[in-house]
Amino acid sequence: MLPHDPARAERTLDSLGWRVKAADGIRERNGRKLQFKILVPSSSINRERMAVLLQEQFRKIGADVSLDEVEYSTFQQRFSDRDFEAVMGNWHLGASAASIHQLWTSMAANDKDGANKGAYTSPTFDAYVDSAISAFDPAKSRYYYRKAYETAIADAPAIWLYEPRLVIGIHKRIHSGPIRADAWWSSLADWSIPAEDQIDRDRIR
Repeated sequence: MLPHDPARAERTLDSLGWRVKAADGIRERNGRKLQFKILVPSSSINRERMAVLLQEQFRKIGADVSLDEVEYSTFQQRFSDRDFEAVMGNWHLGASAASIHQLWTSMAANDKDGANKGAYTSPTFDAYVDSAISAFDPAKSRYYYRKAYETAIADAPAIWLYEPRLVIGIHKRIHSGPIRADAWWSSLADWSIPAEDQIDRDRIR
């Protein structure tokens, strides 16, 4: 992950010609202010709160960021249409490492219905992902996946904020069978409680 380094961010912006010239502390270059909007779904308290924190962090390094808060259906439509400058997105990948192909590759960017809504494209990243998927040797596959992620992190097409840890508690009398890491509910129809382990409420029909 990219380190949180405001001083480095300020040096990078300075080197790119974005300088603080006015009393409001907002950087500008060639008469243009450094400002943009973040699209946020008002239905998500977590994303709203994180957006406010990001807004303040950007302000401290000289970027004027406003929050474009909309209700969920509008958010989904604009996200699907790629109608945003920046967005508080939420992605769910499958259990297979190969699922990254659906999210960050150039193929996904060029597909209007694809998941790469930010349109990140990198031939280097694509090549590493393809090599990882096609490798028969697990060690080589891990190596190529690592190189792919290193490439994406260096390019910074997004800021990865967090990944929630899913914890599930199941009573020992419930026989669930195999549980998928990416979709624990997929086998719910097959869950059962043996007759000898049932309690009164299990027998209610």
